[in-house]
Amino acid sequence: MRVCGQKVDIEKETSDGNLRSFFGSNRVNITMLYDELLKHVNDSVVVDFCKLYILLGLCEFFLPNTKGTVHNGLFSVVDNNLGDLCKYNWGGVVYQYLVRSLCEGVASLQKVSAPSDVYIVGCTYLLQVNSILSSKVLLYIIRNSF
Repeated sequence: MRVCGQKVDIEKETSDGNLRSFFGSNRVNITMLYDELLKHVNDSVVVDFCKLYILLGLCEFFLPNTKGTVHNGLFSVVDNNLGDLCKYNWGGVVYQYLVRSLCEGVASLQKVSAPSDVYIVGCTYLLQVNSILSSKVLLYIIRNSF
């Protein structure tokens, strides 16, 4: 993932654009996105299918959440800048989203009252990769210390 480049504002409200017009609701969830994607499988407009597919991938892999909602800011990024998606700082937005979720989880656990369920959203694969790399570095240090 790219860690430099143009910032992605996933909370930016958008009401215009071709992708947004496929959905009548202000809130779009993953199920609605899947349904719309299936409608465009045999469509002659391949660009719309590709945009929906990329949007689905961003929502499911990079920025998943427990409610299954699509972040509003992603519509304009994918719809208006399809050829420039590689210029965005995806690593930064994924990291920020995950860290914000971890901080909210810690704050929830530290509450004096009985803690409710804590869910971590975001690209948890990033945590897994970090854990694997950290353990390999630690193992390397231990092996080379003796």
